[in-house]
Amino acid sequence: MGIEGFDPLVHVELPGLAAFTGYKSNEPGQLERAGVPFALLDPSQDDIPGSFGILYTNAGFLDEHPTAAQDFVRAAMRGMEDAIADPDAASQTAVDLINANGNKNFLSPEGEQFRWRTESALVTEFTPEGESIGLIDPAELQAQLDAYDAIGIFTEKPPIEGTYDEGLIAGVYGEDGKVVWPTSSG
Repeated sequence: MGIEGFDPLVHVELPGLAAFTGYKSNEPGQLERAGVPFALLDPSQDDIPGSFGILYTNAGFLDEHPTAAQDFVRAAMRGMEDAIADPDAASQTAVDLINANGNKNFLSPEGEQFRWRTESALVTEFTPEGESIGLIDPAELQAQLDAYDAIGIFTEKPPIEGTYDEGLIAGVYGEDGKVVWPTSSG
């Protein structure tokens, strides 16, 4: 039997289900709010490498529009800085924008608050002390690919060389480690 969507309250009721995947910032909060007991298997607690996500484009776009690509990364990292600094305000902004668009996925303020608090804590926890958020760690990226390859995800393990541009994201940060945000003059 197949089900559509990402609803842990539906998934947990499926007969014979032993486990399902989800986002640490989503499904656990939904289950907790519904009073459903569950065990969370968190790969990071066993030193299994992973990542939060990635912003990407193709080389052609980056070559043709380097300023636009970097400005997009700058805006994303500035938003992340703001969300980490005040996850409750970030969740309220998300709810306001979701509701203004009709809230077609029936997201709740409680869910968005859980999501933003969890993701802010995860980013803070896994960003090395004194480092700017979002910087690429080649050794960690390689460890992730090696772990995926070890369990058979790839037909042929891809190389990491040439797949990212460290300068793109590094260029959005000032010497203080904060996003350099343009200001208007007058």
